[in-house]
Amino acid sequence: MRHLLERKWTISVQWGMVLDRRWLFVALVLAAFSGLCATVRAYQKSFYPPQAPLYSGISSTAPFLCGKVSPDPETFDGEDVFRRLLARVEANPQAGPPEYGMLALGTGEERWAQAFRQSLLSEAEEGRFTRPAHSVKSIQYEAALRVYYFSQVRRAFPYLFSEEDLAALKKWFAAINRRALTVEWVDWMYALAFTKWPEGPYENQENGAGLLALLESQGLADPESSPANRGYLERNRRGWIARFRNTDDAYIYQPEWLYNAYFQSLYTGEVFPENVRFSFEWLVLQALPDGAPLGYNHPGRPSLAGIAYAGARLLGDPRYIWLAGRSLEYAEIHGRGVFASPGADSPLHLAGTFPVEGSCLLYGDSGLPNQKGPLAPDKIVFRDGWREDSAYLLLNLRFTGWHRYKATNTISLVYQKGPLAAEVLEGQPFSWLPRGRSLFRDKRVPRENLNGLLVERTGMSAVLYHLTGIGGLWAQDPPYYAEVIAFETGEEVDWSHTRITGWRGWQHDRWIYFYHNDGPIVVVDEAKGPPGSRAAIVWHLRGEGSVDGNRIRLRGGDNPAEALLLPSSPAGELRVIQSGSSGQPVVYYNTIDGYLGLVTVFLVGDWVGAEMWFSADKQVLQIDCDRAKVIFPLSVGVR
Repeated sequence: MRHLLERKWTISVQWGMVLDRRWLFVALVLAAFSGLCATVRAYQKSFYPPQAPLYSGISSTAPFLCGKVSPDPETFDGEDVFRRLLARVEANPQAGPPEYGMLALGTGEERWAQAFRQSLLSEAEEGRFTRPAHSVKSIQYEAALRVYYFSQVRRAFPYLFSEEDLAALKKWFAAINRRALTVEWVDWMYALAFTKWPEGPYENQENGAGLLALLESQGLADPESSPANRGYLERNRRGWIARFRNTDDAYIYQPEWLYNAYFQSLYTGEVFPENVRFSFEWLVLQALPDGAPLGYNHPGRPSLAGIAYAGARLLGDPRYIWLAGRSLEYAEIHGRGVFASPGADSPLHLAGTFPVEGSCLLYGDSGLPNQKGPLAPDKIVFRDGWREDSAYLLLNLRFTGWHRYKATNTISLVYQKGPLAAEVLEGQPFSWLPRGRSLFRDKRVPRENLNGLLVERTGMSAVLYHLTGIGGLWAQDPPYYAEVIAFETGEEVDWSHTRITGWRGWQHDRWIYFYHNDGPIVVVDEAKGPPGSRAAIVWHLRGEGSVDGNRIRLRGGDNPAEALLLPSSPAGELRVIQSGSSGQPVVYYNTIDGYLGLVTVFLVGDWVGAEMWFSADKQVLQIDCDRAKVIFPLSVGVR
């Protein structure tokens, strides 16, 4: 290299310029560096856009637009729900110090206090949470749970810990504090993405801030680290101060973010009531009617029993008692344990009452953990009520954030006493990636595993696929948001019209007609793109999967269900793929004329067996069964 730089030689170009090789090398280095900087900057800007589509009636003070359903007389007694909650915590086979701490606080029994003491001292002796985290810094949340329950149990049982115990535990918490402020290689990765200098506290779900806030508020911080703790918390005023929801798009992350927001409020003493209320509403408005745990973009499905009870205590809202009770019913029937829930430490003398919120359009906070983005479209939830057998549909509207997934304008779940259609989240971990990056979730879930539009790759992406065969036929990153053209609720039907545009030349319009009283669920898809390009609509149906023409049986017995698929264009190919435990993939491909149209109808109960057809001019769709009929005009330009 030295010889290369010192040797002076020239290159004569056609128009007579003479170039010094040393300057040419410098120019190449500068060009490469500039290209790298441009790539990094584009990467940093790729997580969310600075603007988001608006919708009439939605604002920062009213981010949810909901219809109403008929009230139900069912209630739950708050004290009984708490006893049942503790029983499910006790039944958790993965119980550890947080669960023993919650049981000690909730029962007042010495045996659980001793179990908590012994398990906590065992972890302290092991030095848990004090070693390099490598790629899994979410352990800072696990450490925060220990800090919280130690403080609470110590107050409730002042003679539980000896002086020797206290010395050992305080030394351990100080070491946890130092480790939380230690910059590791994974912090540089987050710093690059989040456009910040690495500091150590884990940004996602605000786990680092939650841990440091608890250490400071409970007097357990490492004295030498305390100035750094307080400096970080002052520069990063988050939780309910900044927003009402976690910016990562997975339902399982919201309860964890909520606990961290609560921990931060114990330190700051500041509470923003509207954000507190919205943060719990975010959970309840998406909850499944039979108490089953909901999940999308992540294989984990959290029970709402504990977080709902904590919400009832913070807000005094009886609906959260009801939701906790309904979630516990599901957990009891299926033999599931529940994890510890900070804030749900004692019984409430409150009767839980039935929610009356129906179908909802949900807007949410966007951005990154350290960056506040605009209020943005996030989900549309359709529901027929809150009975155990009520129908439910969840439509995703976004592809933003750090833990994003490729779900713009896709249907995450169609549900009625079990899933009828659901995204496929069962996949093998990526063994060549570090443990924290290897799970089959988030950006690693391919678009083909969701229920929506697929378009073929174009440009360099297509060239690389055809040369190498790596990556698949279909494009992966959809537009950031689906625009909500219309959302209306009514006594007979709730409906929406959503649209994505500019996806490799394609526009996808999706209409959903959600009929009440166990009526049909109708999904109308129309996509238009460049002539000669290929697209498809994919469904992952769940159930038996027996096929009779365009009718697919999903469930028999006393609660039957089926799906009907009717192309709105004679050109195209409907293919049902018989495969695996993940469901029944159904794919409708267009021809090469740049148009795709499909009507999908889900039928349950008495509607099973109904016939569906278009009028002669294909402008009206009719669904007819012995019980009733549905006739409505199609908004799409059916061919």
